[in-house]
Amino acid sequence: MAFRSPGARPSPRIDKQHILDGPIQDFTTVIESTVSEDWQRRTAALQALLSTIPSSYGRNDNTDDGNSSSNGNNIHHDAWYTSPPTLRHLAMPLAELIKDARSTVVKRTCDSLVELFSKCKSDARYLFKDLMPTVCSAHASTVKVIRNYVQTMVLESIPCVYCKMSMPIWLDRLKHDKSRTVREACSLYLSTSMAEWGATSDDDFDNDNNGYLSYEIYLQVGTILVKTLSDPSPIVRQNCKKGLEVVSTQQGDVIDGLVNDRSLTRDLRARKLLKRLQEGDNIGDDNISVASRMSRGGASVASAPVVRSGGYGGSSGSSYHRSMAPRHGNNRGVQPFRVPTTIGVTSPPPLPPSSK
Repeated sequence: MAFRSPGARPSPRIDKQHILDGPIQDFTTVIESTVSEDWQRRTAALQALLSTIPSSYGRNDNTDDGNSSSNGNNIHHDAWYTSPPTLRHLAMPLAELIKDARSTVVKRTCDSLVELFSKCKSDARYLFKDLMPTVCSAHASTVKVIRNYVQTMVLESIPCVYCKMSMPIWLDRLKHDKSRTVREACSLYLSTSMAEWGATSDDDFDNDNNGYLSYEIYLQVGTILVKTLSDPSPIVRQNCKKGLEVVSTQQGDVIDGLVNDRSLTRDLRARKLLKRLQEGDNIGDDNISVASRMSRGGASVASAPVVRSGGYGGSSGSSYHRSMAPRHGNNRGVQPFRVPTTIGVTSPPPLPPSSK
């Protein structure tokens, strides 16, 4: 059975005036006209918006043509919650609530988002992607309880919303963000999304999800996971290792390509790790020495458990600090790594070194 991507079903056309006069405009008006201190009114407006979605919507399984049986009902055809472009209008007001300094506001917002994503599913893919920069900013917060609420929301939403458009954002933050907690969250989201979106499921997308993540996507993600094995955070290294195990299980050919890439395997320990994955071994108990990071291209894998929800354990590695600044300036011939803006598209070749 051929795979049908979430974007294969055309979105219903909704009149713009209907959007301006509808529940989304009412919710947006409340957020724009109130201050953060009036948080109870703001969260109540979000609940009022969700109450306009019928309780039965989103519960039915997808049909053989890739469409949700509830989505195909004429009752819901012109509703705001069935249109991906319309749902996208919620990104800015929801971002305001996620950025609120009150943990109660963030908790209620995240609970509402889980409900929204579980009902709208792939129709909310644009909204899911648009919220990721705000999610990453929340992970940079020093308030651990807020980070936990946001992380739980994303992990519970990933199985509901297939959105590979969010993966370039996670890849870029994993590679370049200076915040340890942001990198830990993005590495976790990458490994979790590959496990969910690349695995066969019985209730989504024609009962055959194999094919949603292409070979090129696995290769791009796998390349960055190998590069990030040298991250100072043990949780990042563990999540990257978990992600490579997912790649090995779902796309073994990608591991073969990573093994043959000499730029990724200049360190003997990293090469041995990929070799073991290539042979189908379990690397869950591996603990690559921190000293291997001292060598060029070295990797370091910690034995800390993967955190799927809740807080972040581990430390930032006080014995060794690596600058997160991109490699440029006086280092001639060394180009900064560029994450593609579109996942699954081959990156352009690096620019030639400056002749100055």
